[in-house]
Amino acid sequence: LDDVNTVDRDGNPVLDGDGKQHVTQGVKSSLKEAVNSQQGSLLIQTDWMYIRKVDKSVEIPSHIQAWRDAIRVQGDAMKAAIDTAATIEEMAALLIKHTTNEDGSQTKSGILYDWPELEE
Repeated sequence: LDDVNTVDRDGNPVLDGDGKQHVTQGVKSSLKEAVNSQQGSLLIQTDWMYIRKVDKSVEIPSHIQAWRDAIRVQGDAMKAAIDTAATIEEMAALLIKHTTNEDGSQTKSGILYDWPELEE
């Protein structure tokens, strides 16, 4: 799950061009990069409002700021949950799952990629 120092089949460190040991990225780092990427993609949708505020002094609607804050809080929570997971099973439990109940209702579990919706 975690990053590991790369070694060859004899157990010797694999070095990069600068003489530093190569690190193989683990599942946790990959998932946190995905969270960061998705978070950035969501925030960029409203970045123009901040440019407009600086350029034209047009206020940003409070619901936009609240949503952006919620995106950051959720991203931090996702990365903390990834860091806390110690097994593959715990990591899998973080993924969003939808379960249909006997009455036809849906239950959602997991935290990863469950981003707040931007309400108009």
